[in-house]
Amino acid sequence: MPTSRPRTSARPRPSPPRLAALLVLALVLGVVVGGVATAVAQSTGGSYGGGSWSSGGGGSHSSSSSSSGGGGWSHSSSSGGSRHSSGGGGGGGDGGAMFGVLVVGVLFCAVVVLTTQSNRITSGARTYAASDPARADVTVIELALDARVRPFVQQALTRMAQAGDTSTPGGLAALLGETALLLRRLRDAWVYGGAYNHDMMSMELAHQVFERQVADARATFSHELIRNQAGTVTTAAAPALVRRPDEGPGLVLVTLVVASRDELFTVRRVGNGDDLRLALESLSAVTAPRLIAMEVVWTPADPDDRMSSVELEAIRAGKVFPIAGAMVGKVVCMYCSGPFPAELMSCPHCGGRAPT
Repeated sequence: MPTSRPRTSARPRPSPPRLAALLVLALVLGVVVGGVATAVAQSTGGSYGGGSWSSGGGGSHSSSSSSSGGGGWSHSSSSGGSRHSSGGGGGGGDGGAMFGVLVVGVLFCAVVVLTTQSNRITSGARTYAASDPARADVTVIELALDARVRPFVQQALTRMAQAGDTSTPGGLAALLGETALLLRRLRDAWVYGGAYNHDMMSMELAHQVFERQVADARATFSHELIRNQAGTVTTAAAPALVRRPDEGPGLVLVTLVVASRDELFTVRRVGNGDDLRLALESLSAVTAPRLIAMEVVWTPADPDDRMSSVELEAIRAGKVFPIAGAMVGKVVCMYCSGPFPAELMSCPHCGGRAPT
């Protein structure tokens, strides 16, 4: 009596035609993803910061984050790193640049996921003593503010970038405190928030994580109009910009990246913004001896470069979330079925009122 053979779980190898089809599909997906990446990024931005990664503190550092322009930095989850201006401004890119973007993306994800064990808006407990001189904490806070305060925020941040002292620990701590206070005072204008909460880690690893977070923030725009790093201020002219009706009056996104010798406040949820407010209060209290490094990045920097909530959600997908009660995001017109940002209140295509 014949016996049946046991089944195996091994999958058959794909035949050459099937393998070729899979390769073609992979290439097509790569082109599509690349196309999407180049379609979502602001044109202009600005930044300031610096720090010292020596165990004793003091001084300043020069690193990859000091390179001008944000277009050369990205990772796969940010949908950033593009050269396309939402306002119609200049910028181009080639295959080599896109390949570099993808490579940086893979490296960033590997470092953050596998070695830093970072948590986005998590409640996980931290395990290292806050006073350990061989370890550091890295925290990222992102806040988007509405059009009512956008011009004021852009002007204030530009002023700090022009005149702020980024060459000394005391100057950096003062800039961090002033920036955090500015954002706290404008609490009613917050519409999006986000945070990265990293565990305490070695100084070397914290340095790597800090640089990658700064690079990710600066990848959200392609033209850096002002940069103050380690006491050196560089400026550039804005590209030609054309406003679009569907962008409206525009938001401004501000990102703070901070490395400290002490454990920083853990943001567990965006919610109504209470955790973000407490995080800003803790950053305001960081003193010069405990501050290792800080960076402030904002986009757009040019007043004519407008960013709608729909564009922001594309640029920072999965990284920023609406503050409770904020009227933002994509809505569909009840009359012409055209999509538009909720903050416009009426459809830019036909004039119909936004759904309530």
